[in-house]
This record gives sequence, C-alpha cells and structure tokens, in this order.
Amino acid sequence: MKAQKLFAGIFLMVALVLAGITFAAPALVIAMAPVAGFLTSASLKEKRTKLEDELSQIIAKAKEEKREFTDEENTRRAEIRTEIQKLDNQIEQREFEEQLEARVAGETINKRNQEKEDKEVGQFSLLRAMNLLANSKPLDGLELEMHQEAVKEMRASGINPKGNLLVPSMAIRRKSGVGERTEKRTALLAGSGGGSYFVQTDVTDFIGALYDRNVLVGLGAQMVTGLVGNIQIPVGAAASAAWEGETDALADGTPTVTRKTASPKRLGAYGLVSKTLLAQEGNYDVDRMIQNELINAINAALQVASIEGDGASDNPTGILNTDGIGSVTGGTNGAAPTIEHIVDLEKEIAVDKADFGALGFLTNPYVRAKLKKTKMDEGSGMMVWDLKANNELMGYNAAVTTSVPNDLTKGESDDCSAIIFGNFNDLMILQWAGFDILINPFTNARTNQMEVDINSFWDVIVRRAVSFAAMKDALTS
Repeated sequence: MKAQKLFAGIFLMVALVLAGITFAAPALVIAMAPVAGFLTSASLKEKRTKLEDELSQIIAKAKEEKREFTDEENTRRAEIRTEIQKLDNQIEQREFEEQLEARVAGETINKRNQEKEDKEVGQFSLLRAMNLLANSKPLDGLELEMHQEAVKEMRASGINPKGNLLVPSMAIRRKSGVGERTEKRTALLAGSGGGSYFVQTDVTDFIGALYDRNVLVGLGAQMVTGLVGNIQIPVGAAASAAWEGETDALADGTPTVTRKTASPKRLGAYGLVSKTLLAQEGNYDVDRMIQNELINAINAALQVASIEGDGASDNPTGILNTDGIGSVTGGTNGAAPTIEHIVDLEKEIAVDKADFGALGFLTNPYVRAKLKKTKMDEGSGMMVWDLKANNELMGYNAAVTTSVPNDLTKGESDDCSAIIFGNFNDLMILQWAGFDILINPFTNARTNQMEVDINSFWDVIVRRAVSFAAMKDALTS
C-alpha cells in the first residue's frame, strides 16, 4: 500500500511537471537525492567483477598471441589493480556498515515486537477468563490465546495440564510481578465482610493479609524459568597439583565432577472468590489483586521451601537441610548469638574457599532484635547489629524474614532460630512452565462463591553446599 502511494505520488509529480506546473517538493528531492549515487556492497562487487573480467581478457589476449603486454595494456592493468584495491576497501567498509544497519534495524524491530507483545500481554485479564468459565462459556480472544500458549509451554516442560484455565508464565509475571511483595488475603466476598468494600464505592486501596517478604532474589538467589524436563547441573571440584621429583610420575590431579539434579515439584494455592465480586468490581483493579493474591501465596511457600525444605514428600531441599553446609553451634541447649558466632559463620565459608559472590546474612526478626541488644564488647558500646543498619550485618547485606524458622529444637530448647551466611548466587530457584488454574463454579455455588485452584511447578538447588553455613540454635528470648 505504501509503495502504491509512493508510485502514485511520483507519477502525479511527473505529470504536473510535464504540464508546466511548478511547485516546491524539497522533502522528496532531499530524501531521494543521496540514494541515487549510493552504492551497496553488492553494487561495488558487481563493479569489481567487471574489472576482473576486463583484466582476465587482457591477460588471455596476450597469452593467445604469445607476446608481452603492450604499454597501453600495462597502463590499463595498473589502473585496474588500483581500482580493484580501492573497491575492496569500499566493499569491506560497506559490508560493515550494512551489518551494523541490519543489526540496528533488527534490534529496533525486536524492540517494537517486544513492546507490542508486552502491550498485548498487558491486556490479558484473569478476571475476564474467570468470568467466562464461571458462566460456563468458552474462552475467547486474548485469554484463549494465552491459554493455548500455556498449554504448549507446559507440554514442552513435560507437564500434563489439568486445569480449565492455563496462564503462561510471561502473562502472570508481567501483570503481577512474581517476587514482588503485595498484600493478600484468602476469601474474597462481595456481599459481606471485607469483600463488600469493593462494591458500589470508590476503592482507593486494599488492606490484605500480611505475607512475608520474598528476600532471596534480593540477596542474589538465581531465579530460572522456562525449564523443560528434568535438569542436571554439573558441579566441579578444583584440580590438584603437586611437586614431584625429576623423573617421578605426576600424580592424578583430575578434578571430580558431580551433578545436581532437579525436577518439577507441584506447588499449589486455593481460594474462594465471590461471583458477585467478579461482576461488581467497582473502580479497584480486582483483576490484579486476585492474581497477586494467588501468586504471592505461592511465593511465600516457595521462600519457606528454599530456606528449610526437607526434600521429603515431593518438597524441595532448602539451605538448612542441605548436606554439607557449614555449621556453627551455640551449645547443648542452644545459646544467645554473639559476635563470635557471626564471625565463625563467615570463617566457615572462607576456609572452604567459597567466600565470593553474593555474600550475605539471612535470619528472622527475633535474631535481628537480639543482636541489636547484644554488645560487641564491654568497652566500645557498639552492638553486634548496628542500630542504624537494618539491612547490613558486619559489612555484608543482611535480609530478615519470618520464613527463617524460630522453632528449631536443640537439646531441651524448642524455640531456636537460624542464622544463615553464604553466597546466595549458589541458591537456584527453578520454575517449569506457567500456572495451571482450575475454575470451579459448582462446588460452592450455594454460597455464591467460585473455587479457584492454582498449581505451579518448582524446585530448589543449592549448587555448592560449602557456599553456606548456618547456626541453627540461636536463642532470642
């Protein structure tokens, strides 16, 4: 269409000129003028080919006539060589420029495509999909496209979807932000209780249940998504070297390579949503709130598993239950943490040559409060945890979350807390496919509620056990 308009415009301009009508069209002239004398690398190569053919003909003619080159031929041969060398330089320069232009154009197109995709994905509505299914209507439009994309994603990951609404990971992540902290609650009712606050009024905020903050990614944990099938991650030990005699055989210093394996483990959440709420969402973004409610419930459980998962019953194995991490102990029945314990945690990592990467501390609010009340020594007046540094301990990043347990048992104590130090780059949180959602409008139909079940698939790997050390018997009371 654009080409047709351009040709039509040129034809009209030529016709007007032939008719004797003059007018100003500087933009068109300026835009087209440089192109006329501009040669592409292909055009330059074509010129070089003609010169090479001409040179070949001069050489062939002299050979055929069994004679030396004439003065005129020698002059032309020298001119051709000079012109070919000049063309070679021009071709090299033009090819570089064309590759650059293509790369820039490709990046521009990719950026535009990405922006277009983000915009389209941003229009995806979980609320609309839920309404369709709740009213026994089939999915359509963008919601159907996202469902079909999620089916492909799950099957590629070796997961057999069960729900009637599948959401690809990109849609949930771009709309609600996996890993963000948002406030949430469990039952969403429109006619009574907190749910009524969404109906017939201007809702400016949402006060939900307080869930624990997801802090692991902030400490440096790696979030890996889009996995397909079970995975294996090789872990190598350092090679060894030894001094030997002049004729002694070298000792075998081949490093031992082990592997960590991971497979998708199901993590689900469940909630009830009022059908009236779906129909009377008012001015509040109920769509985003429902997504955040479900996704952050999964985030909270995922963080607990990453820290203290026991690896049993299809649960991941978290840091505290990983064999081989460093250990610092307080006493037979636990002990109040001191500066000595904190320094020893640092030492445990260093002696195993693992003191690099995203080093940091992870504990719970009880330990932080205790260390803020614990003096460094009797004379300085300084506390182990600086009163003004909530997110720093001993010069390292420090994160606090109630996901770190405070109910561990040591001897006669059953209220011990954990303190973890390590390189959090070696904690990997893995996700397969997107989210498998089942919309069930029947089970709770008598109470005008719709049941929403969401399943996702994760695993956790501690790449190197020696990258972490923990004190599991810190007493805070």
